[in-house]
Amino acid sequence: IVPDADETARRRERFRLTVDSIKYAVPVGERIVAARELVSSEVRDKLLGLRDALRRRGTNGTSAASFVGPFLYDALVLAPFWLLLTFYRRETYARLREMGFFAGLFGAVVLLTHGIADLFPGRPELLPIPAAAILVAMLYNGRVALASASTLAILIGGQWALRSNETLFFALVGGVAAAVSVRVIRRRRRLYVTIGVMTCAY
Repeated sequence: IVPDADETARRRERFRLTVDSIKYAVPVGERIVAARELVSSEVRDKLLGLRDALRRRGTNGTSAASFVGPFLYDALVLAPFWLLLTFYRRETYARLREMGFFAGLFGAVVLLTHGIADLFPGRPELLPIPAAAILVAMLYNGRVALASASTLAILIGGQWALRSNETLFFALVGGVAAAVSVRVIRRRRRLYVTIGVMTCAY
C-alpha cells in the first residue's frame, strides 16, 4: 500500500470546507457569563473568541473609549442633580462642606453597593439607597432626597455588573419610597411609618 499524499490533502481540504468556521454565535448585547456563574466549556470558548476578536481589532478592551463611555454616562446622570440644586439649594454651592457631603454620600453608596453586590449577588433590595434618601431628607428636604434617590438608582442601575438584574427597579422604588415618606422626623413613631412605607414598597 502506497500512501497518496495528494489525494489525502485534497480530501482533507474538502472535509475542512464542510466544517462551519463559526462554532458559537453571540448576538450583540448578550451576556456570556455573569459573576459567580460556572464557566463551562462553551462559555470558555466564547470568552476566548471574544479575546481573539478584541486582539484582531487592536485592543484588549482597555482603550480610552472603554473609559470615556462610563465616565460620560455617570456625568450625564449626575448633571440633573447638581442642576436641581442650583434651583432649590443654590446656597449649597457656596458651602464646601455641603458639596463634600453630597459627593461623599454618593461615593459611599456606590462603594457599599459594590461590596454588597460581591457578598450578596442578585439581592438588589439590600442596596443602601433608601438609607441615603432618609439621611438627605432629614438634613435637607424631601425634594432633594427624592432627587438624590433617583440619581443614585439610575447611577447604580446602569453599572455593567448590575444591569442583568432588577437593580434599577428596586433601587428606584425603595429610594423614592424613603424620600417621600420622610418629611420631618421629630418623633420615633414617624421613623416607624417610614420603615413601613419602604417595606410595603419593596
